[in-house]
Amino acid sequence: MAATDLLSLDDAKSAVRVSASHTLHADRLEAYVSAVSNAIDELVGPVVQRTITGERHEGGTSEIRLRRTPVSSITTVKVWQRGTSTTLTAETLSAAGGYYAEPHEDDPSLLCGELYRRSLWSSIPWECGTVEVTYVAGRYANTAAVAGTRFHTAAVLALQNLWQGMADSVAVVNEYEGPTTAFPSVVLPKASRDLLWDQIQYRGLA
Repeated sequence: MAATDLLSLDDAKSAVRVSASHTLHADRLEAYVSAVSNAIDELVGPVVQRTITGERHEGGTSEIRLRRTPVSSITTVKVWQRGTSTTLTAETLSAAGGYYAEPHEDDPSLLCGELYRRSLWSSIPWECGTVEVTYVAGRYANTAAVAGTRFHTAAVLALQNLWQGMADSVAVVNEYEGPTTAFPSVVLPKASRDLLWDQIQYRGLA
């Protein structure tokens, strides 16, 4: 299983009612879990935390917007000019610094991903050059920490939807019934998206 998956293999087997000792479809099940997890990440931003190393942005602007949000923590912020880097410190309530990270509106334990250049408690434009940021994106420390949340429930619903393609059902043709296989048309069903509607970042996937 991938480190950023929203379900463990045991969770996945339970969701699709497969015995914990069953191994025949384990590889396919793991692939489905990763597909569901990636789709939810694209919809609402990272759920399980992961490190984003050396993300680069053009300077000369009033603010920098990190690409993967929400953000759990920021490791380093560097400004590169003419081949030389300057590492900035974060501004806090009690100490001036070189940048300020805006808290997340809905969860003060997270950051929204907006960075402002600061000097002596005042905002200034980012220098022309390259701003390089290493940070931890995501909401929960690991897969186990996601259990019991609505992100976990949304992943279970999506996995069950995908797993329909592995189960035989019955179709009626005229007066006859015959076995058939269902092929889901989407990775994330409406029920999963509805659970996470207020967290959606990419409205085109809603």
